[in-house]
Amino acid sequence: METDWGNYLARQGAVQAPDGTMTFGVSSTQNIALGDDSARLYSCPHLAVARCSGAHSSNFLQNQLTCDLQAIDKDHWTMGAYCTPKGRVLSILRIVPDGADYLLIGEISLLTNLLDRLRIYVMRADVTFTFENDTAVLGLSGMGFDSPIGPVPALSNLSERSLHQLIPGYILRERGDPAYGLILVPTDTAVRLWEDTSSDITRCDADQWILLEIRAGNPRITDKTSERFIPQTLNLDLINAVSFNKGCYPGQEIVARVHYRSRPKHRMIRVAVSHRVETQVGDPVFLPNKEQRVGEVVAQAHPMDHTQGEMLISMTVAALDAPYYHLGTESSQLTRLSLPYELTDAEPTKPD
Repeated sequence: METDWGNYLARQGAVQAPDGTMTFGVSSTQNIALGDDSARLYSCPHLAVARCSGAHSSNFLQNQLTCDLQAIDKDHWTMGAYCTPKGRVLSILRIVPDGADYLLIGEISLLTNLLDRLRIYVMRADVTFTFENDTAVLGLSGMGFDSPIGPVPALSNLSERSLHQLIPGYILRERGDPAYGLILVPTDTAVRLWEDTSSDITRCDADQWILLEIRAGNPRITDKTSERFIPQTLNLDLINAVSFNKGCYPGQEIVARVHYRSRPKHRMIRVAVSHRVETQVGDPVFLPNKEQRVGEVVAQAHPMDHTQGEMLISMTVAALDAPYYHLGTESSQLTRLSLPYELTDAEPTKPD
């Protein structure tokens, strides 16, 4: 699956990685410092958009996704997962109301198969799925700025998961602090933003956007990790991406049983590696001085200056109090960092 935005970036010299991200090289990417509020745009070609339309679209998605669509309105969006009947996460989606329709933002590597699977269950319902290849997804953080399509507000002035309308398109404020979000616009508008916005705006590769997601504790599911985790393993229940008060959806019985009758055996944590380590999503994580596998990499991003990289890893709860973890060699030590929310049901100790 390709998007017009991804094709534009390729023509500008960006090189695509296996996970769908694209990079222009070291010279074009600047690292993000915590607390740095300078304005930044992120390319984000690994994200794509589909449209769900039709008179029954709201009820259909309500019965397929883990989140509660009835809790959002024209000024707010939500995040949810689509699961197998066994409760395994196939994909994570951002769901954006667009008039009577819904826009579904997800990983480009998963979106085609996801739409095909959803269409199987449409039956006689008035629901249609289309791939929006001419809609671009860009990341945004920092201060507000003037742009070719009008003022872009500082995201710190918007409430979490709020939806701010552009002409044309939307700004999606994410959860977390420092504030960050997404811009959803037609490709020609994205090109104008990328090329014609003030030189004071830093343009960043998708790897730096993923770093923001890691710091916010937002999990990532790719084609390598699809069907590997239940929602609680990815902390989706802790970031309001799972509703336990709505009706049934695929996998709901298993997800609810973990919530009401037991505790998650795995939780996701954020870690740092002291230098640049070559790793990929899905790589195993081990306890110190042992060959026992206790987790795997959910998301990873490394600043281009070879300083401390960051990851989200899914870990067995029993191993959370280990002094550190590693990726197969003791030189690849992972040190635990804080998340912006509590693992209230999982951890015997808390990081410094």
